[in-house]
Amino acid sequence: MASVSSTVNSWSENLNPPQLVRDLGLQNHYPHKLSLTSMREVSWGKRDDNKPTRPEDLPWRFLQMILSAKSLARNPEWPPAQSLENKKDDVEDFNDLLEVKDPGDSKINPLDIIAAIFLCADHSLQQELMLKMSLCQLALPFLLPEGHSYPRYKVRGPMEGPGATLLLWAMRPIVKMWGPQSPTGNSPVVEMPIVTATVPTVSFLRLGRCTVSKSRLLNLTLSQTQLQQNIFLHSGMECGNVPRGISDGMAEISWYLPSGKSNTDIFPEAAAFINLRGDAETYQGHTRFLAKVSAALFIFIDVIGEKEREFLISLAQSPAKLFLIVNTPISEQHITPEQNFVLRYNK
Repeated sequence: MASVSSTVNSWSENLNPPQLVRDLGLQNHYPHKLSLTSMREVSWGKRDDNKPTRPEDLPWRFLQMILSAKSLARNPEWPPAQSLENKKDDVEDFNDLLEVKDPGDSKINPLDIIAAIFLCADHSLQQELMLKMSLCQLALPFLLPEGHSYPRYKVRGPMEGPGATLLLWAMRPIVKMWGPQSPTGNSPVVEMPIVTATVPTVSFLRLGRCTVSKSRLLNLTLSQTQLQQNIFLHSGMECGNVPRGISDGMAEISWYLPSGKSNTDIFPEAAAFINLRGDAETYQGHTRFLAKVSAALFIFIDVIGEKEREFLISLAQSPAKLFLIVNTPISEQHITPEQNFVLRYNK
């Protein structure tokens, strides 16, 4: 993966900060003007133990916690529960008089906060964030979306659409250690920068609407203890069910690293797992890029219609093996025998 170009179909039509970046008060740091040096100038003492009181506090709270290697950094604790309770009666009282925005609408998905920060962070800060997020066992942004929404008519072909930046350079400081069950050298332990490691990559995608959570399944799969590790944010976590504003199209990555003990290891060898946020059909450029770098694609889908069939058949031409996770009986899907043959045997 280290040899892949650093940009995937990056568009530069709009250099203005996305609205969500403005909502978080980061517009003066966009793009990539927020440095690690500037973080040292922030008076963290004034922010210690203080929960956010406005959306502009959210990115600084995340930065403070993640740079201190605190794994709860993704929990925004916003808006405060007491604030919502106090506003509830006011909203009901004035709802008939004027249009009042639901206080819950001010919630922001943690992935949007992370995306906004990476869009504003320079290379040195991105590297430090990656290192600390990895220490906290949090999934890392692998493909970072530009943050702008583009009209659907502009998505004309398989490699067109919203762009993204590949953040391999930012992951360079991350060194991992693992014990493969089939060591190739004299040492039973492998230790190296993870971006230079040759390990199989498995990508998880959603096509159309799907009621099965990819992130929950990944967390269950990668957790090496009986307690589930929330490596990937999912809808059951704080603000995880809030609609995403700028982080659709983000592909997150995490690694499974075996200990070398066959009785406890889930997989015998190290592997990378990528989770694409949003609809794979909308982010076709991202999907086809992942199909090129992955050994396998697991595609989650509820209903296979005509549009989904065509897209799946086009993906069947990629070198990656395709596995469909269908949440309705296959007998209810409108797939002809010929199309089923293509999907199953064209690998």
